[in-house]
Parts: sequence; structure tokens; C-alpha cells
Amino acid sequence: MIRIKKKIIVFVMLLVIICVSVFTGCNNGSGNQNETAEPNKTVKPSDTDEPIETVNPTMASGEKTYIAICSDIHIGQYEKDEKNMNYDIGMKNLKIALQTYYKLTASDSLDAVVFAGDIVNNGYPVEYYKYQHVIETEVKEGTALVGVMGNHEWYTEGWGLDIIGNDATERYQQEFEAQTGFPVESDTSVNGIHILAVSPDNEGSLYQPREAFLTEQIKAAAKENSNMPIIIIAHKAVKDTTNSSNEGNVYAEWSQEFLDFMANYPQIIYVSGHTHTPLTDEKMLVQKDYTNISDGAVGVNPSQGILLSVDSNYVVNVKLLNLSDGTEYSSYTINIPAVVESKANFTYLG
Repeated sequence: MIRIKKKIIVFVMLLVIICVSVFTGCNNGSGNQNETAEPNKTVKPSDTDEPIETVNPTMASGEKTYIAICSDIHIGQYEKDEKNMNYDIGMKNLKIALQTYYKLTASDSLDAVVFAGDIVNNGYPVEYYKYQHVIETEVKEGTALVGVMGNHEWYTEGWGLDIIGNDATERYQQEFEAQTGFPVESDTSVNGIHILAVSPDNEGSLYQPREAFLTEQIKAAAKENSNMPIIIIAHKAVKDTTNSSNEGNVYAEWSQEFLDFMANYPQIIYVSGHTHTPLTDEKMLVQKDYTNISDGAVGVNPSQGILLSVDSNYVVNVKLLNLSDGTEYSSYTINIPAVVESKANFTYLG
């Protein structure tokens, strides 16, 4: 009888231990959920579900990822050379720009080329044909391509057309994707670096339809690794950031709610074109809640663009370049883990 009682007591004790362990595990599993960033709260590594690596596991020590970004190529825009013969300045400059980017990157490699809009001047098929010819002859295997529409891709039927509220929006966007392979919304991961590229819904500044996509992808990228830069590509800048972004019709129309959301992610690098402002001017890179960069223009002389390199410690170097001769105008360094830790670590304030 005594043996039976002892067995019962042992059994009960084991049962209590198992129940306590299961209950504790359930609580720990639910306590770390953080799908949505709180308003005005910077998302740091400790806020995410998974531990964040301090070194990028996709790159060896000393290795770098190179991302070229340019815009406003305007293929189909003609100028006269010294022999008084017409030539396509955009096509010519794009070819030289791509050659320059490859020469400037380590081991003649380039991980991605990104076009921030106005690839062509009018959206004509012949212009896209010229673009494809340059891409096929100059872009090397292994280089990812990313691109968005600007305003000039909407001009096939004339400049300044009001296409809101009719079928032209979808038709123009489908034509752009068919000609270039670039959808209206895209998330391209290059060595773990997410490049989020979005096109507008008209030839103006209508970007609000892209906010749901960007919100979801920014959250996912930060959760994946909050020390990694998140690159956003749009043809037009955020208002009152880089040079000329406060002037009429040159900035993107984002809702205040979305702007407040982006302010939670200092690892964002938002790159835009459109203004053709020379990269030698002031305020071409400005930091506040995140980094904003204007990338110049390829379809002018001298041709201009930017080159980003990201090392295995998540430090980003930004070079503002003369793509006609490969010279550097200026260089900036962004330590992503440092700015995620505190926005006080931003260096280039507007």
C-alpha cells in the first residue's frame, strides 16, 4: 500500500512539472511577437523575432556588394555632335555609364544596376529597342536589373495627358513591363539587401497606391535583418528632403501616415531622380529619419549617377559620380547598425 502511494506521489509531481514547462514555453513564444512597429519607434535588432547577425552571413569578410543607381537616361533624345550629325545622347551615355560602373567595382563586378525612371524619353517602342540593345551588349551575366517608370514613360500619346480614372494607367504600366521586364512593384534581394522599386500610377506624382506593398516589404526586410540597408527606388523624391524636392510637381505624393511609418526605419535609403540637379550641388544626400539621395541624370553631359557599396559589417559607402569620365564628386559613409541604434548617429543632416 505504501509503495502504491509513493508511485502516485511521483506520478503527480512529474505531471505538475510537465504542465509548468508547457505553460512557460507558450508564454515565451507569444511574448516576442512584434509584427507592427509602434508609432515613432525605431525598429532595432532587439525588437524583431529572430536574432540579428552582426556580420552579413551572405558575404565573406572584406567582400562588398556593389549597386549602381542612375536615372533620367532619356533614350530618344537627340543632340548634335561636332560633325553636326544627330545622335541619341541617352543611348550613348548609358553605354558609357555601364562601362564606367564595371570599371569602378572590385574585380570588374557589379551586383545590380538600378534605373530610377525616365529610361526613355517618350515611351516609343524604338526607344525601348535601343535600351534593350545597350543592356544586351553591356550588362554582364550575374548583374541583377531593377527599374521603375518615371514621367517620360507615359508620353507615348502626348505630353501632359490626364490618365487618371481611365484604362491608360494599366495599359502604360503593362507596356513598360513588357518592354523592360520591370513590374510596377518589385522586391529584389541582392546578397540579402532588399531593393524595393515602385512606379507611379500616372505621369505625375501618384505613388500612394504603392504604400501597401512598401509597408509590407519594409516590415519583412527589417524583420529578416534590421542591420541591413533597405533601398527604396522611386522616380520622385520625398518632399523637403534633397535639393529641389520642395518645388512644384517634383516630389512624390505619399500619405502622411506612410511618411510617419518610414520614419521608424532609419536603415532606409530612398533614392530618386527626376530633377536633373547636378551632383555637385548641395543637399544631394540628406539624412533625417532615414537617408535620401538624388542620383543626378545620365542623359546630360556630363552623365551622372551613384554607386553604393555595402560591406560585411553593414557599412554603406555612397559615391556620387561623373559617369562620363569615372571621376568622383563626393563620397558618404552610412553605418547602418549605428543609425538603427540611434538617429543621433546620422551625419549628413539637411
